[in-house]
Amino acid sequence: MRTSLRQGLVNLPALLGAALLLATCSVPDAVERPAPPGTGAFTPPADALPPSQTFEGYLQLQTEHAPAHMDVLADTYDAAYTAQWDITHLPPFDFAFIQDGDDVIPVRRGALLSTHPYWEWMLEPGKAWDKPAEPGWTQVSLPFSLRERNQNCTHYGLMSFRFKSNGAISSVRYQIASETCIYLKINLWGSLDAQYRPAPVPGKTQIVEDFHQLMSRRLPVKAITQINLDYPGIDPAAFIPPGPEDVTVYGLVVDGVHYRGGCETRLGPHPFCDRLDLPSYSTAKSIFAGLVFIYLEKTYPGFADISVAELVPECRLADGRWDDVTMRHLLNMSTGNYDDAGFEADEGAANVGEFFLDETHAGKIKFSCTAYPRKSPPGERFVYHTFDTYILGTAMNAFIRKKLGPDTDIFSDLLMKKILGPLHLSPTARTTMRSYDPVSQPFTGFGLSWNPDDIARIGQWLNREITAATADSLLYGKDFRDALFRHPDVVKRLSNSRGEAYKNGFWGFDVAAWIGCDHPVWVPFMSGFGGNIIALIPNDAVYYYFSDGNQFKWADAVAETRKIKNYCE
Repeated sequence: MRTSLRQGLVNLPALLGAALLLATCSVPDAVERPAPPGTGAFTPPADALPPSQTFEGYLQLQTEHAPAHMDVLADTYDAAYTAQWDITHLPPFDFAFIQDGDDVIPVRRGALLSTHPYWEWMLEPGKAWDKPAEPGWTQVSLPFSLRERNQNCTHYGLMSFRFKSNGAISSVRYQIASETCIYLKINLWGSLDAQYRPAPVPGKTQIVEDFHQLMSRRLPVKAITQINLDYPGIDPAAFIPPGPEDVTVYGLVVDGVHYRGGCETRLGPHPFCDRLDLPSYSTAKSIFAGLVFIYLEKTYPGFADISVAELVPECRLADGRWDDVTMRHLLNMSTGNYDDAGFEADEGAANVGEFFLDETHAGKIKFSCTAYPRKSPPGERFVYHTFDTYILGTAMNAFIRKKLGPDTDIFSDLLMKKILGPLHLSPTARTTMRSYDPVSQPFTGFGLSWNPDDIARIGQWLNREITAATADSLLYGKDFRDALFRHPDVVKRLSNSRGEAYKNGFWGFDVAAWIGCDHPVWVPFMSGFGGNIIALIPNDAVYYYFSDGNQFKWADAVAETRKIKNYCE
């Protein structure tokens, strides 16, 4: 739940429509522009045949001077018209792919750093098939995302081309027509010249095996519109998030089944819903900062009470404002250092651009340590600060390197190996945004990306951990129970004006009034900038949605799940 420099949504008059507001980089007369293809052009048709050709090697796209077409639907910060951002041109593209049956798998997954001033690629596996009318050629459709450099804003794309195993290849058509990004909404489409270099790809066998393992671990998926067939009396409409036109994907996990909805674009249904790259935004404060903190305190008792100044040299200031602030204060955003205690007032102030736009660790940590004066004693007041979570990530990295060596990393070695490793999440989930310098500091408070199944399984695992974990489990203890709101005293403080409590990186809300219960029933949830929710319902269900309409309403969904299993008791 982050309100930042990049905030807001342009409200367009309905009569204009998406296609009438446009900026064209290659064709001055809008009437002459080709129309963007619908998603059906990137979906295997009903008469598709198994692929006769095999793709293994390198796909290179000529992106530098390629013509592109763009419709602008929302652009709060004028990115579409700022020449230095160059958003109508795609980043350089030269990546290896392998084929297994009809699956075409990129060798590198997650965000791929780029020289482009605005975009970074994220690649996901696609499909290959033959068309009866085009013998000797195989068609490929690949889902991809463009993620904004240094930010979590993510735009969803599709590309398609024909090829032969000998290296012959058509041009590549592409389109972008959906996003999880409140301040920049665009349709972007065009055609690119391509080169296919067939070559053996090192590690192919392992890549294919890992892909099979990932697919086998995914939860079974059903359309959420059909949930009433499994649970009579449940209304599927109760789970539709607010502002459906702004929704990327939503779902409910019940008894190990992933009921999923959404996945619409402005040009039709997305054919690769299970492979969308969902931005974490501040849900990372729970899954990354919160869980790593809980792990460190359980593994190294006393970590939570270490002074910030002891672990972060940049916070050793002459006025001593960080000397009595601890790791626990950072996690709970109760440092006492702030300008305005109003709800997310500091987070939305003009000066935060110094933090969010700076690409270096030195710039981000300097702002985080020096931007806010001491206003109240540590531990007394909750003031939402992504900058506090960045300091915490810096401190946790420093702490674990003292314990385990200078190359240890809180994301790779703790979160991904120790904590979430047993879940065997997607390759996309196993990457994070970092500072663009040799320090490579994880952002900690935002910057993760997931596929929908990752979210479903993480939520299911957290619910099971809190209800079934034993004293010797990895996380279980008072800090973990507090984070999941299993202690009534955690709600007495560190709350905001809307009645939501914040503890150990997680939000909580008393839903008793929503479900008709005569005593408090706290639901822990995670929240992300623009309209992202992951709610861990006490009946072991998980409800989530990812959207960019800046709405955070989930009462109907949580109340409806009580019909599946009563959690008032």
